[in-house]
This record gives sequence, structure tokens and C-alpha cells, in this order.
Amino acid sequence: MGVFSILLTLMVQFFSSARTLWTANEKRTTVYADASIAMNLMASLLQTTFYTEGGTPFLISGVPGDSGAAVKRDPTGVTSGWNSQLMFVSNSIMKLSDSGTVRYLRFQRGPNAGTDDNVLQLRIFCDGDANFSQCFQPFGSSLSPTESEEGARNCITAFLNNPSPSDRVKPILRNVTGLKFLPVDRCGQPVYGANCTRTPAGIEIELSLMPDEATAKEWAAMAAGTAKDDFRTKNEYTFRRTVWLGDRTFNQ
Repeated sequence: MGVFSILLTLMVQFFSSARTLWTANEKRTTVYADASIAMNLMASLLQTTFYTEGGTPFLISGVPGDSGAAVKRDPTGVTSGWNSQLMFVSNSIMKLSDSGTVRYLRFQRGPNAGTDDNVLQLRIFCDGDANFSQCFQPFGSSLSPTESEEGARNCITAFLNNPSPSDRVKPILRNVTGLKFLPVDRCGQPVYGANCTRTPAGIEIELSLMPDEATAKEWAAMAAGTAKDDFRTKNEYTFRRTVWLGDRTFNQ
């Protein structure tokens, strides 16, 4: 009986460890699969970016201010670009809205930058929406401010900040703790700055997420500080990809 008890204890410990390892591997596989789908979607839509020499509304907001800020992990995304937003014109044939052909898209994290709603969203502005015609036309310096490229960009941004109806907002991935878009030049060098309003040669995407909803909520509820940073470092997964946009470049 004594020998049997020892063997049984060892077997229980072995199967418990095996189960823990299996659960961890399954969770890791799910995270990688989810991140791959999100990255592939962003890359495929970015490669349909529409560009004209006369000007096309484009915006990456929240670009890291410099290389030091890019390394720094600021959970609010104020200086490090971890709450970047990317707005661009797409000529994709992909049907993302029932009421019109999709033209303007924006990827962002959460309902607004700086919130704890850790969702990667795709927001849509299409030809079924009001004021669309103002935002998809040739632009030039001789036009009025509302007809300028900047005016169109402001109009699109205002709509995407408060999209209606609800089908203009598509949740892509949950448990996202960081999203960064960094423009790069033709040589692959990062272009730092507050915002990017010209289509770059390429865009480096960096996506960070927690393995599950419970871990993401626990991280979001923690007060800012060393403990929260350590928790993120221990549990977070980060994925990177550079998408090249070909000849749709600005003079950089």
C-alpha cells in the first residue's frame, strides 16, 4: 500500500504537470493564430491603399516622437505610440459594409485612444454615408478649406470618431494591450513624429495582446507602476510586421 501510494502520487503530479503544459501550449497557439489573422487582415487592406499625386487623405496619429519614445512602453500611448491610429483610403473589393462600397478605413485600439477597452477595431466610412463626396475628390491648393485634403481628413476623422450605424465598427481582436503604426522610408528607416499625413513607403505594425480575457482585465485593473509593467512583460505577446506600399510614397 505504501509503494502504491507513492506511485499514485507521482502519477498525479506527472499528469497535473502535463495538463498544465498542454493548457499553456493551447493558449499560446490560440494567441498566435488570432494575431496572425489580425495582422494578415491589416496587411491585405493596407496593400490596397489608394493614392493620387494630387493628394489623398491619410493619417497615422500617435506616431512615436523619437527612437527613445518608441522603446519606452507607455501604457497610455501618449509618447510611445502604443495607441496609434491608422486611417487610409482603400480600393479593396472586400465587402465590409452592407450600405456602400468601402473607401475610408481606420484601425485603432479601443473606442478612443487611451482607454482600457482592449479591442482592435476597424472603422469604416463609405459612400453610403453623409459628406462622403467631399472626402473623395481631387484636391488642390486653389480649393476652399473644406474641399482641401486637410478638410477632407478632418471630415473623415470626425465621422470615424463617432461612426453610425453600428455596422461601421468591426471588432477584429480582443485583449489587445498595444497597437503601434510606425511609418518607414524607402530605406526601411523609421520616420518619427507626432503624426504622418502622407502615404509612406511602408508601415511597421506592432501588436501586443494578452493570452485571454481574464488576464487582460486583470492588467487593465492594475494601477500604473512597476507591478503593472512586470505583469505585462510576463504575460504579453508582441507581434511585428512591416507592410510595404510600393510606389505610394511621400518624399522621405
